[in-house]
Amino acid sequence: MDNKNDLYFVVKWKSQMKKGLLEYIIMVLLQKQDYYGYELISDVKQYVSIEVADGTIYPLLNRLKKEGVVKSEWIQ
Repeated sequence: MDNKNDLYFVVKWKSQMKKGLLEYIIMVLLQKQDYYGYELISDVKQYVSIEVADGTIYPLLNRLKKEGVVKSEWIQ
C-alpha cells in the first residue's frame, strides 16, 4: 500500500471504531435506565473523549430502533 491508501484506511478505521464505541456505550446506558435524547448524549459524553454531535447519536438511535434493538416513545 502507498501512503495515501494507508491514510484512507486509518481514517475509515477510526470512523468505524467511533461508531462501534458509541453504539456499545449507548446500549450499556440504555440497559440501565430510560433516557431522553439529550440526557443520553450528555451521559455518553462522560465516557468518551471525542466530540459527539446530536447528528451522530440520533441516526444511530434510529438505526438501532429499526433493527429492534431499542424502542422509543413520545412523552408529552
